[in-house]
Amino acid sequence: MPSSNLPLEGIRVLELTTAWAGPFTGRLLADLGAEEIKIESRRRLDIRGPAIAPPPGVGTYPDGDPGPDPWNRSGRFHERNRNKLSLALELDHPLGRDAFLRLVAHSDVVVENFAPRVLPQFGLGYEQLRAVQPRLVMVSLSGFGQTGPERDYVAYGPTVEQVSGLASLLGYRDGSPTSSGLFLPDVLGGTLAAGLVMAALRGREETGEGVYIDLAEIEVVRWLMGHLTIAAQAGRPSASTRLGNRHPEFAPHGTFRCLGDDRWVAIAVRSDAEWAVLAGAMGQPDLAKRFATTAARRAAVDGVEAAVAAWTAGMDQQAVVERLNAAGIPASPVATLDQVANSPQVQARHVFSPHPVPGTYPRPLSGGLWIRDGHRPGVRFAAPALGEHNEHVLREVAGFTDAEIEELMAAGVVGTDRKS
Repeated sequence: MPSSNLPLEGIRVLELTTAWAGPFTGRLLADLGAEEIKIESRRRLDIRGPAIAPPPGVGTYPDGDPGPDPWNRSGRFHERNRNKLSLALELDHPLGRDAFLRLVAHSDVVVENFAPRVLPQFGLGYEQLRAVQPRLVMVSLSGFGQTGPERDYVAYGPTVEQVSGLASLLGYRDGSPTSSGLFLPDVLGGTLAAGLVMAALRGREETGEGVYIDLAEIEVVRWLMGHLTIAAQAGRPSASTRLGNRHPEFAPHGTFRCLGDDRWVAIAVRSDAEWAVLAGAMGQPDLAKRFATTAARRAAVDGVEAAVAAWTAGMDQQAVVERLNAAGIPASPVATLDQVANSPQVQARHVFSPHPVPGTYPRPLSGGLWIRDGHRPGVRFAAPALGEHNEHVLREVAGFTDAEIEELMAAGVVGTDRKS
């Protein structure tokens, strides 16, 4: 693979992941230059797509066309798995298990986000891996952690949102709890896991020893809500009341419809002085006197918001944003995803990196999440086809001979075709 001159170049990561959290950890490490080897089963694909092509227009495929091998063309898979290699290896076969252990002996990190029972039942728990590589850093990212009565519960981002208490905060005051729609715990957990891996690698430089990291997504989310948990424990349940777009202290604070189809603007008034400026911009200075204090505006918040909404309803979205920002009032468009992708700010910062390999997923994908010395890490190479790097990984990394690779292929332990 091409040299990257990135911080984690020379670090080899074996990735046993599925869905979002684990692959996102791997993506961050790969964006930082790690050699990321995704270990996949041909029987249970990650989020590559179905074994049988869905109808046109279903899924995230280029031009809506899944092609004859939809598992290699999914946009979701490409976004989370660029800059990685693929080894399609069946770990439940004795030959597959032995092959994985040989890879571990030549690796620095293992990232996995299966249910806690999965790897131990293959004889591939941390102690077995550490026996062949004492310097191994391993992170297990699961919904509920590796211990406790709920350890074996299978969890996805939306599940964790509910059980962590996050969903109880989302939604309108008189409505039901609402999901964020973003699988937020997966992204948060995946990001933290990548940071913990790098910290562990730094610690290994001092101790010479590896470490095992047990990270529970539910605890990541609860950690972020720590101040609200403390408030609830202190007898202030109102601190966790669903508010919709409103703020517990400021008013008005919300989103307001503008001219056009589904065009909205977010406005936050933080002080009485800002309210006076907003009332003036609306051409209703009398409102500044009528609701001169935050307490008065909060007491009559429905009427205050209705007055703001009546004003924005006749205004162009961008005109509202520019006028209020010029006056020092926080205001921003509620952007649609197509607006975000084409915004001047996104274009100027080169957020999207063109995919280098036409034919697989020839669409722009987001680059790295940071700019380092003026350069944003991009897509060095495409997300891999299923088992695309089988021979390279087995031969060049684990030292397998041609005869050994042929034995694995003959036994169905490795391959490149979708297996039912």
